[in-house]
Amino acid sequence: MKLVWFRHDLRIADNSALHAACTGDGPVTALYVLSESQWQRHLWAPMKRAFVRAHLQELARGLAALGIPLKLLQSRHVVGQAEDVLAFAQAHAVSELYINDEYGVHEQDRDQRLLIGAQKCGIAVHRYCDHLLLPPGSVLTSAAQQPYTVYTPFKRACEARLPANIGVLPAPKKQPVNALTADPVPDHFAGEAAFDRDAWPVGEQAAMRRLLSFCKTAIGDYRDERDRPDHAGTSRLSPYLMLGVLSPRQVWQAAAAVPSEGSAGFRNELLWREFYQHLMAQIPRLSKGKPFKPDTDLLPWSYDKAAFQLWCEGSTGIPIVDAAMRCLNQTGWMHNRLRMIVASFLTKNLFIDWRWGERYFLEHLIDGEFAANNGGWQWSASTGTDAAPYFRVFNPETQAQRFDPDGVFIRTWIPELGNESARSIHLAGKRSGYPAPMVDLKQSRALAIGHFQRLSGQPMGQDQQELAL
Repeated sequence: MKLVWFRHDLRIADNSALHAACTGDGPVTALYVLSESQWQRHLWAPMKRAFVRAHLQELARGLAALGIPLKLLQSRHVVGQAEDVLAFAQAHAVSELYINDEYGVHEQDRDQRLLIGAQKCGIAVHRYCDHLLLPPGSVLTSAAQQPYTVYTPFKRACEARLPANIGVLPAPKKQPVNALTADPVPDHFAGEAAFDRDAWPVGEQAAMRRLLSFCKTAIGDYRDERDRPDHAGTSRLSPYLMLGVLSPRQVWQAAAAVPSEGSAGFRNELLWREFYQHLMAQIPRLSKGKPFKPDTDLLPWSYDKAAFQLWCEGSTGIPIVDAAMRCLNQTGWMHNRLRMIVASFLTKNLFIDWRWGERYFLEHLIDGEFAANNGGWQWSASTGTDAAPYFRVFNPETQAQRFDPDGVFIRTWIPELGNESARSIHLAGKRSGYPAPMVDLKQSRALAIGHFQRLSGQPMGQDQQELAL
């Protein structure tokens, strides 16, 4: 029998492992591993847990229509899953195991144990790159054959390798009769919380409709609209990519079919996702709470719990920051421009350790994916791969004026500012029923820059001192 172990690839179409297993003779069985300890260790948000469960139910129905039963396996922790899956495979006379690779440090350790154990058991393991456009280790610098650590040359190298019309795999046909019966997917996962199904419709077909609708109606304006949280200018596909309900190939192909500056900008964002995944796979310390730039671990980060709590609950007195955090807490999602603004405020104005913010995001985001989240936080904290130096600090008032000019987004999430004018609503300042700003933006920025300056030992020029985005 052939066994397909599903992980972050909960789809039937364009699934490399599933497609390969369904080619040829013999019955196919699907497997998914449930692990509460893994969800806790990897900080799965309550809404993410519910989102995964809902898609697991959809996957089970889709596989059943193909004659493929979905079996569920309880496992204690991520590395131990290798032994549990091999025990299941031996108990059911599995001769071939099909998997799509994952790239976190724990997942790589798990799959290495799987390969060693499978060889001893006489089980053939077939592995595929399915969560990314290109496998980690395949995009290296031409001179030193090392991973790219700056995005722009990485992007150029990827674009040179990607075909103009990237191929996708069709859904498999109905399979031979399988003697095993499917296990029922639970109606509830431990610690889950309901998500808005209108905002995040469930299933492959719903995700594909969202993708095609975005490409038809909005992708052309993506470059102009992508930074506006008050407009519906982004694709909102991130939860589906995170879980593998859509493949990056499907998304790339649909976007490339609409040639425009907007499409190019959108595909650029897909390659940012690719970049952070490649870095995580090839630089293990990123999965271990360490900065990309090791010397930045010497910065005197603040661990002020009271200040952090004000940031978490959206009570900083900085309107765009508070609106963004309240949106996250209520919906499990935050616009990407807002993620950069609130991260910059936490790490540069409050000078709180970026790892606190990184953890909070994972604990609340429905689309929480470690590599992208880690990369974004380190970019904002100036501990990561970004080529711009530490003196890049977002000014939240300026950002709000540029990207929420009429205050529509702020009013949505801070009703106590509903009567403010479009000019005043962006500005920090005490109002009735709304807190005074917890820090002075100019002074706190100067303090943060001073910390980085002392670490680097290099004084700044006037042009650097004035760089506030």
